[in-house]
Amino acid sequence: MLAASISLRHPQLILLAICPTVLFWIVEAVNKSFQELFIERVQEIETYLRSTVFENGVAESLTPFTAPRISQNFVDVGDRNIVKRFLRVFRCGIIGNVLIPYLAIIAASILCWIGFRIFPHL
Repeated sequence: MLAASISLRHPQLILLAICPTVLFWIVEAVNKSFQELFIERVQEIETYLRSTVFENGVAESLTPFTAPRISQNFVDVGDRNIVKRFLRVFRCGIIGNVLIPYLAIIAASILCWIGFRIFPHL
């Protein structure tokens, strides 16, 4: 959209190009927050599997081992406070590797728009 706005000489399209960029940033932040939930849950499971409680339980039990539910945190997400969920997504969205590419695109869009306003006949 940025290239089209420059070639068509419509600076309004440059500002419009910021909208999908922000939407993709939000989607990536949500995905990053899901990734963090999985990482936390896997660490909890690994800690339990390394514990003596697990070893003793398996040694005493005659029942076969069943794998833990790794996705349990996603089942519990509906019970969470919406503000906590928003803050988690926001915190994930401002992590450097998530934020920097989108800020660069937004900054380039704004700079191009300013350039169009300063030099309209170039």
